[in-house]
Amino acid sequence: MVDWCIQLITQTLFDDFPVKHDYFDWVRRTVDKELKWLSNTKSALEDRKSHGTKPRPLEQYVGGYRNDWDYFSISVLRG
Repeated sequence: MVDWCIQLITQTLFDDFPVKHDYFDWVRRTVDKELKWLSNTKSALEDRKSHGTKPRPLEQYVGGYRNDWDYFSISVLRG
């Protein structure tokens, strides 16, 4: 999306572009898809949640984690 912002600025500053792209529409559609993805991810996490459990002490969460599809990872460090 950052690339689109720079292209929009360039297109606006230099008015001789043969084809004008609607970057605002691209950004709006991208944001809509990302919000839907986040909502679906939240629902999936809630469905997998074990009810009646309590969280462990925060120190026990220190480490690296990857999702099942191997496209997301997170590292939890001591603060």
